[in-house]
Amino acid sequence: MIAVRKFFSIFFLCLFLMYQVGYLGYYWYSTERIEDKWMSHVEITPDMKHVSIPVSLPYWNNQQEYRVTHGKIIINGEVYRKVLQKYANEAIHLIVAKDTDTEKLNLSIADWVRGMSDGESPNQGKSDLTKSVIKEYVSDKTTNWGAVERSFSNMIKTGHFPAPFKSNKFAEVTTPPPQV
Repeated sequence: MIAVRKFFSIFFLCLFLMYQVGYLGYYWYSTERIEDKWMSHVEITPDMKHVSIPVSLPYWNNQQEYRVTHGKIIINGEVYRKVLQKYANEAIHLIVAKDTDTEKLNLSIADWVRGMSDGESPNQGKSDLTKSVIKEYVSDKTTNWGAVERSFSNMIKTGHFPAPFKSNKFAEVTTPPPQV
C-alpha cells in the first residue's frame, strides 16, 4: 500500500513538473532542430538581404569572396540567419535570410505561456479595473454601469470625491504610536 502511494506521488510530481517547466524542454529541443536544419543545408534565394555593418578590425584583410557563416542576428526586431559574410572596406558584409522557424517557435511558446498564466493580459485597460471596483461596492439592481463607470472615471480625473471617499481613516486613531 505504501509503495503504491509513493509511486503515485512521484508520478503526480513528475506530471506537475512537466506541466510547469515542460515547455523549456520543448523549446530547447526545437531550437536544436532548427539549428541542425540551418547547419545542414543553406539555399541561396533571391529574397535574402544584404547588410553592411561598418566596423574597423585591425588585423583583418579585405576578402574578395563571401564565406559561409552561421548565427542569428536581430534587425529591426526581426530574427535573421547569417548565411554568408565577408570583410571589405572596413565593414562586415552579410547576406542574411529571414528565420521564420525561430519566429514561429517564439510565438508559439509565448502563446502557450500566456495561456497557462493567470496574470492580466496587456489588453485589459483601466476601465475594466474601475468596473470591477464599482461592482464590488455598488448593488447591481437597476444600475446603469456605463454612467457609474463614467462618473467614477471623472472623479478620478478631477480629484473631486464625495464626502465618504474624502474621510481620512487615520484621523480616527486615538492611541499614540508604539514606543521603541
